[in-house]
Amino acid sequence: MRHANLFTDDDASCDFRLASLKFADEDGGGPLDLIFSTGRMPLFYNLAELEKLDGALGKQEDGFRKWLFERPINYWAAVDGMRRAPTSYSSQVYYNHFTYHMTFSDESTELVRFRLVPAADVSESGLLNEQQQKQAWVRERHSDIGNRESYLSEEYESQVEKHGAVRWILQVQLHDVAELSGYNPCELWDPVTHPWRNVADVFVTGILPAQFTDKMDFNIDNRPDILSFPEAKSVFDFKSANKALQIMYECHQTRMQRRQVLQDPEEKVSSYVITLESGQQSRSGTLSSVQITLQGKTRRTGRHTLSNVYLTSGLHVHLVKDRSIGNLIAIQVDIRHRLSSDWYLNRLLVTCLERNETYVFPCFAWFTDDNKTMVLRPDPAVSLPQMEQYTKLAVVRKWELQKKKEQYRWADSKTVVKTQVEGHNEDNLPGRIAVKEMKHLPRDAQIPEERIKHFWHNLNAGFLNLQLGRLASLISEWKHTDDFKTMVNRLLEKTDTMDYVMEHWTEDKEFGRQMLDGTYPTLIRRLASLPPNFVVPDDALVGVLDRGHTLGEEIQEGTIFMVEYPDLQTVLRYPDRYVAEATCLLYVRSDGALVPIAIRLQQSSDSHELIWTPNDSPMDWLCAKIWVKCAHYQYHQIVGRMMCRLMLEPIAVALNRCLSVAHPVYQLLQSHLKTAIGINVMDRQVFGAGYNEFLAIADGGHIALLKKTYKKFTFKILNLPLDLETRGVDDPAVLPNYHYRDDALALWQVIRQFVEKMISLFYHCDSDVAGDEEIQAWIDECHSKGFLNWEENIDHGFPDKISSLEELSEILTSVIFTATGQYAALNYSQYDYNTFAPNMPSTMNRPPPKEKGVVTMKSIVEMLPTRRQTAFSIAVAYAMSRHEGGEVLLGNYPEYSFTEPGPRKAVDNFQGDLKKLSSAIHVRNRKLAVPYRTLLPEKIPHFIAI
Repeated sequence: MRHANLFTDDDASCDFRLASLKFADEDGGGPLDLIFSTGRMPLFYNLAELEKLDGALGKQEDGFRKWLFERPINYWAAVDGMRRAPTSYSSQVYYNHFTYHMTFSDESTELVRFRLVPAADVSESGLLNEQQQKQAWVRERHSDIGNRESYLSEEYESQVEKHGAVRWILQVQLHDVAELSGYNPCELWDPVTHPWRNVADVFVTGILPAQFTDKMDFNIDNRPDILSFPEAKSVFDFKSANKALQIMYECHQTRMQRRQVLQDPEEKVSSYVITLESGQQSRSGTLSSVQITLQGKTRRTGRHTLSNVYLTSGLHVHLVKDRSIGNLIAIQVDIRHRLSSDWYLNRLLVTCLERNETYVFPCFAWFTDDNKTMVLRPDPAVSLPQMEQYTKLAVVRKWELQKKKEQYRWADSKTVVKTQVEGHNEDNLPGRIAVKEMKHLPRDAQIPEERIKHFWHNLNAGFLNLQLGRLASLISEWKHTDDFKTMVNRLLEKTDTMDYVMEHWTEDKEFGRQMLDGTYPTLIRRLASLPPNFVVPDDALVGVLDRGHTLGEEIQEGTIFMVEYPDLQTVLRYPDRYVAEATCLLYVRSDGALVPIAIRLQQSSDSHELIWTPNDSPMDWLCAKIWVKCAHYQYHQIVGRMMCRLMLEPIAVALNRCLSVAHPVYQLLQSHLKTAIGINVMDRQVFGAGYNEFLAIADGGHIALLKKTYKKFTFKILNLPLDLETRGVDDPAVLPNYHYRDDALALWQVIRQFVEKMISLFYHCDSDVAGDEEIQAWIDECHSKGFLNWEENIDHGFPDKISSLEELSEILTSVIFTATGQYAALNYSQYDYNTFAPNMPSTMNRPPPKEKGVVTMKSIVEMLPTRRQTAFSIAVAYAMSRHEGGEVLLGNYPEYSFTEPGPRKAVDNFQGDLKKLSSAIHVRNRKLAVPYRTLLPEKIPHFIAI
């Protein structure tokens, strides 16, 4: 924005005052320039009248006086628009005298005028009094005015310094094109029938020296396609007034650019050493031109080009000289595209040599074609929006979020992503980003190439290093479950848990242990009553319930638990592959062991459906348990792992859209959610069809299963203590040996304590939470856009607002725990339990038995996965369970997240508490036949890995 006088350099003269807006931070160009002047109408209403005015001005004062009296409208326009020695630029109302055509999206057209009004309730200063109106042609300053020629600029800067910003409101007025009189710029549109409407807030937060503003080129030809000028037929046409105004302002522009601005002898010049630290990531250098602008409390420097050479990783030092601007509050970094624009900037250091002060500006983000400008704040760079010290930074926050809302768009019914399987939409699932391919994501949300390569390397290693291809070829066909052992025993990488599983997999106690501490430990729940049509004859459990009670009595005692897989019903299977929608009852024996006692393989309304129990033949019972494990495998891969990832994506999308990078909650969550968007985009792009190789559920069946699960989902499921209580498994006295529960609860408490401490450093009371507009916007978008149901409008339990520290702490703990501990529990034990296919088959290749007494070892082996299916399952389990090289572990927040002593101490204490938890788990594990290591803090990544 530039303020100026139309004809003279003297602020005390009688002149028109101008305000020019450029919607770009550059000297020329840009999407839109608007030029305003005091006065409701211009001095002319067509091009012919401008020529007369120009001739009159050439004859000095006498010529201007004669022109004023030539027509009443001339005199009226001059008196209405000229100001003599106003007290401030900011007390004026500015009118854009151009009449535009605006074309709307429905192709309708209206006439448009703009104006700029002060947001503050002030009276216009400098209006001509009666005596001055009688001598309106006298433009020189009065002799009794002692102000300096540039006093308006000095007064403007003092306002910015005092209030943090000068705020304006941009307004628009619309008029029907059909009314020809609307084109007359000297005819005012009735504000009752054509009201002024607010369209934008304009904040002036810093002052540039005249040497820079005078060079700026404001051009009305800089405008979007929807704005155009009506074509004039002659110099007398009202429509020619636009051309006349353009000519007048071009003459003013030339005068501004030619005038010599003398350096203020009192203006201090400072030397700034600028150090750029580029990232170490692959392809993080740039050939783009890097430009910086330093921002003080009320002043800023001009734009300085730091480099036109290739910036590699590492440090790059530059010297910049400019006027002194006091303490730095921000720095703007721009890149100008040359051959390659992508550039990763770690941080930027600015040292003012005269003041011997160094400022650190963390960035740790990518500059790209879609993100060429960033405004960085000095370290420490974290604050709540309502506690911003400078208006400049408050405005930057809003600008940043507007830009991020463009980059992180929600998918809607038109942009909903389709899977690789044609016809299977992912609607009726959690909200997601409107991007179909990784390369179209914002660069900071993409999974780095190195991580993707690492995953594919592990997947290939699953075949090569484990020699799966060779091992599979050694066995022509399965004859016994021991053949699977032969294959596993020849793997180059084995674990002690894997050995234990192969030795004990047929035992009921091991079956129960895996339901508690295996790949999917969150499925089990206590039974309050038998499922419909699940009829277990009393004699079927003779000798099974070792306390001598009936099944009904044991249910009342709380010793009966259940895992079930009802949503597998009607879900598409891959041809010639099978899985049962099984239900399994489990019993806590008097020795504390959890064992299966009854299995139903079908969800049926038939009360005579077969119920399998330990009193059946050993082969029948083993076969029934294997079918349960196959259902468990499908649920684990799709309902457990995939749904866990899907639940985090909307939280991450809303986080990026609603929270500034300066927000403490953004800094707390961003590093945990950095992969949440990209990993789901990659799932939708690649992995959906990959399940066809080894799962029973395929051809879009996994999407159908996810939809069924999401329909019943509530956000409270992510709250571990509530989930354990809801499932009735929270009491160790009732359900012992549930090591997942014990370790997960301990981890939850450590995370909760850390979260509470961290947010207490920024929020001092509940009203701070209620008054945080960014947090409230994040919560609202999670509720309305993230956890929605596309068709049935089901409430998934995410609040639409929060008003207390307790609520915020609960949500943040749920998110961090889900992204770290919960996902680790669901992901990193796959190689231990899924490698030996009979223990956890990925598919069954024969239908389940319809009667008892017919199952043999041969029929069981024929049901189990083929060699190819087994090899794929092992390779995927190996790749998924591997920790990435140099992986960031839980609690290791990036160095730029929290740098102040309070937050750093909270992080240090968090890391110390995690080490204590690890020690306690190690001590407990020494007493276990199968140590539960999945939730050891040193094995939990800080964010979801591929």
